[in-house]
This record gives sequence, structure tokens and C-alpha cells, in this order.
Amino acid sequence: MPRVVQSNDSAVPAAPTPAAAPKPVRNLSGFNFSASAELFPSRGKHGRAQVRYRRFSTAAEAVKFVIEDVSPAAMLGAYLEVNEARFSLQEIHALYAHPAYPLKRAQKLDEARKAG
Repeated sequence: MPRVVQSNDSAVPAAPTPAAAPKPVRNLSGFNFSASAELFPSRGKHGRAQVRYRRFSTAAEAVKFVIEDVSPAAMLGAYLEVNEARFSLQEIHALYAHPAYPLKRAQKLDEARKAG
């Protein structure tokens, strides 16, 4: 059912709002997994459990922490910063799946990806 916008006396159907298309992930080849990294929380306080600011000695450790230890809901709006570049949750997932990722991936995550 379309939304209706009240305009003075008459009801006018509103234009449908397009679904937010996911942004394409930038080219991650050459990413330095050994560089230091910082994890920044989102600015909003919506009552859900949020990730707190953390520093990591390597970006690989930060990526592993985000993917394996933090719930996706806690990461909404948060980002990882490496060498002054910001990485969204979608890009962090791409870094975790990248062939150059140097750490061992969690077995549960690997099995879930193969199954579905």
C-alpha cells in the first residue's frame, strides 16, 4: 500500500522510497594487514549494544575481532580505520574473505559459508 502524504486538503500518494543499494566494495588488493588499526563506534545511541573504541596492533587482528567476536547489530554505523582510510562493515567482511588475509579464520564461519 503506498504511503499517503497530506497536502493541504487533499491526500497525494507519495513516491516510493528506493531501497538502499549496497555500495560497491573498493579494490582491496594491496591492503596492508600488518598496519595498525582503530575501530570506531557509531555516533548514535539507539539502546543496542555497541562496539567501543579499540586500537589494534594489526589490521588483521581488528578484522578478525569484528567478524568473529562482535555482533553485526553492534557494528551498525561503526567503522575500521587503517592508514587514515575508513572501512565499513561490508568492506571488513571483504577483507576477512580476501585471499591475502593472514590469520586463520574461524572454522564455524568457514563451515557456514560453505553450507549456505
